[in-house]
Amino acid sequence: MTTQSHIEHLVRSKLPIAFGKSEFFDPDSFENNLDPLVDYATKVSEPFLRPETIRYQSILLYVSFIFVSINLFSISKVKIGDSFVYADWKLLLFYKFFIATITILFILKSSVDYERAKFTRRKNIQAFPNAVELINDSLIKRDIQNYFWLEIYDAIGHAYEPYSNAIAESINKPLDFNYIRTNSYLLDIDTLRNIPEFALDIEANEKLVAELVTELEKDVGRFKERTKRILSERQAALNNHLMSPYDSSLNEIYNAFNQCLKSWFDARSNLEHESRLAQFNHIVNSPEALGFEKIKKIINRIMIIRHFYTAIEVIFPILFAVIVLVVYAS
Repeated sequence: MTTQSHIEHLVRSKLPIAFGKSEFFDPDSFENNLDPLVDYATKVSEPFLRPETIRYQSILLYVSFIFVSINLFSISKVKIGDSFVYADWKLLLFYKFFIATITILFILKSSVDYERAKFTRRKNIQAFPNAVELINDSLIKRDIQNYFWLEIYDAIGHAYEPYSNAIAESINKPLDFNYIRTNSYLLDIDTLRNIPEFALDIEANEKLVAELVTELEKDVGRFKERTKRILSERQAALNNHLMSPYDSSLNEIYNAFNQCLKSWFDARSNLEHESRLAQFNHIVNSPEALGFEKIKKIINRIMIIRHFYTAIEVIFPILFAVIVLVVYAS
């Protein structure tokens, strides 16, 4: 008969992640994968305007400021080169046209620089998948082990059928055993088997399930042989009208279950408790979740810096120029 300690030790040792005995996710390895991500963040969050575009920006701000000064302080003359020019309506019209032209050119140049910056981001985007892939691999490894643990769980659950049937036959009740499958993991094992990172794990876990199922079937076979003899003797006694007032068949079936199969169900119960505790601890303090949180913070910082540069370098000069033209349109 297979002992409870043997079952528990075998399952825990082969599926350590499912029972919180091990973690595939390596924080040090993840931190090493974050270095390229930080380099990527530094690269793509730099100011994206090229020097020639910044010159347009400077011209736009300068001309807009001069135009505001002329109107605000009622300046009558403006120095252009070595000469002074009267600030009449012709000059103001010229400034308006010039501001509008520079604004359009600055928008076009900024758009081109932004599109060029996208190429830099695409060139270094592999830094993201490398870090995310490490987390995804860890989650898949965990799912694979949980999947095969539940395969074992269901295999043991099905082993209750001969005991249920023997009890039903002993008390002259119809056989109504109906086991509901517990394993609801939607893993495409056949596809994962073709991925080198998971192929060896899946093969080892399938061997574990096959080994345990073989041992379980032997114990189920022993139980069936014993219950078959018990029920045959009971039926013979009934046929010969020799049935004693006290029918011991139920007690004998129970004893046979204890000797042949109880260790499997006790092991399943203990392992189920450990598995649920490990899953709860993983939800509360998941290293993969912490990894995703670090990646999320880096991405958020990139977006904040990008928006800041866009606002300061592009939106503000354009907005200032548009306000100047609108306010002093007449």
